[in-house]
Amino acid sequence: MITVQLQENGFVNLALQSVIQQIETEEGLDLLLRQGCPASLLDDLRQRKARDLLEVAGRLRTTYVLLSIKEIVGELHRLDRIREDQELYEYFIIHGANRNMVCEMWKRSHDEVASMRKALLPGGGASPGRTPLPKDPAVREAIHQAWAEICTQHPDATYRRLLYQLHQRFMAHSIDTLVSTLEEFKEKDKPRGRRSASVTAPEPRELQGITGLVQRK
Repeated sequence: MITVQLQENGFVNLALQSVIQQIETEEGLDLLLRQGCPASLLDDLRQRKARDLLEVAGRLRTTYVLLSIKEIVGELHRLDRIREDQELYEYFIIHGANRNMVCEMWKRSHDEVASMRKALLPGGGASPGRTPLPKDPAVREAIHQAWAEICTQHPDATYRRLLYQLHQRFMAHSIDTLVSTLEEFKEKDKPRGRRSASVTAPEPRELQGITGLVQRK
């Protein structure tokens, strides 16, 4: 816990008002009693006028607030995750992830994604149509090999985080193009008839829900 001494009258008065609000609830009253507050004091505070509390607040010299370190750390981490998620959301839109893919990954509506694309991209982004693959087979092979390496190095990462890592290596291509390339290899790896084929890279769980989205804008 972090202990903070309050010297501002307004904060102290607010703390006293908070105590009174707790008194008004059965759960809050039980908590205050378990903390050692005399019932007579709680009854007295409950009946006092606001001006009495304000005057007392100005005279108190030993008023403290306890802040939970665990809760502070947890909330800061939560805030960082929200910001990181938003930054990644915008990154995917800016770097050519198609609308259906973004909707699926971030559970956003088409209107929300379309609005964000208009805000981030001139003209609202790429026009509908089939995403072209890199013309050079060596580049497509390199994308495939990089994907296998990234999936192996980050087995617990989400699909969108893996795609981000892949795009960092091939920034000359859009995210949509990279996913289309991965889908091309996936189609080649599908078993035909009774023959089986091995998958060249681990497939993240999220990829199962993305299959087929590349062709639709």
